Amino acid sequence: MFWPKSPAAGLSPPRPWQEASSVYSAPSTAQHSAEILDDQETLEGALPRHLQTLQVQWMLHRHRALSPVHTAGNARTVFDLACGNGAHLQIFADSGWSGWGVDINPISIKGILSSQAGRRGLIEAVQGDLNALGTTLPAPHHKADLVLMCYGTICTLPPGTVDRITRFAWESLKPGGLWMLDIITPEYFSSPRQPSLEELIRDGDDPEGGHTSGALLLDQKTYLSPWLGFWGALPKRVIESTWYYPTENLYCEDYSVAKQRFLTWKRPYTPQEYRTRYRSRGFLHCTTESGSFGQTPPRDDGSRSDIPSGWSTLVFQKSGRGNKNEDV
Repeated sequence: MFWPKSPAAGLSPPRPWQEASSVYSAPSTAQHSAEILDDQETLEGALPRHLQTLQVQWMLHRHRALSPVHTAGNARTVFDLACGNGAHLQIFADSGWSGWGVDINPISIKGILSSQAGRRGLIEAVQGDLNALGTTLPAPHHKADLVLMCYGTICTLPPGTVDRITRFAWESLKPGGLWMLDIITPEYFSSPRQPSLEELIRDGDDPEGGHTSGALLLDQKTYLSPWLGFWGALPKRVIESTWYYPTENLYCEDYSVAKQRFLTWKRPYTPQEYRTRYRSRGFLHCTTESGSFGQTPPRDDGSRSDIPSGWSTLVFQKSGRGNKNEDV
């Protein structure tokens, strides 16, 4: 196994994000999370919704291409681990799927269940910690055609939890079902560095001035917290929303602040290492899709090249009826 041992229990104070809390005096988590979920302008802005819809459309396309046994007209089910505000689940529901999601933030779960899809019973959602998956956090009784884990969340969890999630994905999927997960690759850490929160505070910069503070900058105004699926107009709000996660379960150095220390482990792992791991558990690797930040400025000859984003989506298939060719 390529996963190193879990870090020693406990946190060595103070961490930069803890120091930042004294500067940014965060409101109560429940109040702040409710504020974000109720803020339709930032939560359901055109750009975020557009990006989420495109991602789900890509997932649906991949599912149709790789799992032809699940023909049109059959009921389909998706499980979303760390589902955040349920945006992906709701878009799947719009396409006729049923969904089940789990997230640690009870405000997120309340928002999902009160949504139109939740009220119609198309989406089930439970509040819980993925570290307890398979123990105090029970799995749903039905099987899934697709299991998701988006925004690199798997990279923030300790090795033991990653193992439990792997078992959960395998046991939850129907034969031929797909396991899709976003990962953070070494390219993310070699891309041009964004200032961390403590640097913004030190330098007295305006948080609205185009800095990401450990979140993904979308349009200079809207920020994404990949760990809980929140959108916010300020990096301050995004960082506050991530603080809901219990500190005793934080395994990330400088959590949500400096991207160079984002991962549980001492280095990011390559897509090939993930492929090796999941193949050893019985999954077939179907495809790897890598994103980019755009393209470089034109060279003298007019050519451009992609700037890798360091985010990749891996698609694995549970062996069984309906498998197609591997590594398509």
